[in-house]
Amino acid sequence: MFTPKQAAGSASRFRRKGLRGSADDLASALKANGPAGMSLLEVGGGVGQIQVALLESGVASTATNVELSTSWEDTARALLDERGLQRRVERIVGDFVDQAQTLQQADAVILHRVVCCYPDWKAMFQPPRPRPAV
Repeated sequence: MFTPKQAAGSASRFRRKGLRGSADDLASALKANGPAGMSLLEVGGGVGQIQVALLESGVASTATNVELSTSWEDTARALLDERGLQRRVERIVGDFVDQAQTLQQADAVILHRVVCCYPDWKAMFQPPRPRPAV
C-alpha cells in the first residue's frame, strides 16, 4: 500500500514544515500532559516524524516503532541518522498484533492513522495472545 516515494515525500514535508495537523495535535497533547523522558511505542509510525519531534523536544527519551510496511525503513533510518537519534529508536518491521507480546511496556502508545489501514484493526485492541508452550 505504501511506497518508498511516499516515505521520501513524508520525510521531506516534515523536514520543511515540521509536524502538521493531527500529528501536531497529538504531539502537543503529549507535550502538555506527559512526563518528560517518557518511552514511546508507535504502531504504524511511517518514517517516525512524531517520534522524532517528541524525542527532540525532550518529552520522549526512547521510542519503538512497529511498522507493517518495509517501504518506510530506509527513509526513516536516514531521518534518524541525520538528527542523531538512531540509538534512541528501535524500528521493528512486522505485524503489531503478532509482535505485541515481545514488546517492552511504554509510557505512551501512539496509533496515529494506523487503525484505518490495518486489515484487522479490532485485533490491535485485544489482549495479547498467549504464546504456545515450547
